[in-house]
Amino acid sequence: MAKARYLRETNRIASESGKLGDGRDFYMVRARIAELEKNFKLAESIFLESQAVNEALDMYLGLYRFEEAIEIAEAKVAHSFDRRKYYELLLIFPFRLIKESPEC
Repeated sequence: MAKARYLRETNRIASESGKLGDGRDFYMVRARIAELEKNFKLAESIFLESQAVNEALDMYLGLYRFEEAIEIAEAKVAHSFDRRKYYELLLIFPFRLIKESPEC
């Protein structure tokens, strides 16, 4: 059910962006298809090639892959993206490490 909803949303994005050309070539559509195939590095590269740093961060945050999100945020600090999101990552990440620690 969730996959069908995800595909419907992807089709909606493709049809909206298709007004300017082929919607399947729109970066968001290509990245969402890569995500669907669990090829997150490809999705990340598609986002970053399109200067969509926030979308790449949101993808990794949605997957609870904080390490990858922090790597992107640190590498792209010079670009314009929501710096609050980066600082939130830095605050969340240590708590995640403590929570997963076998000593707790």
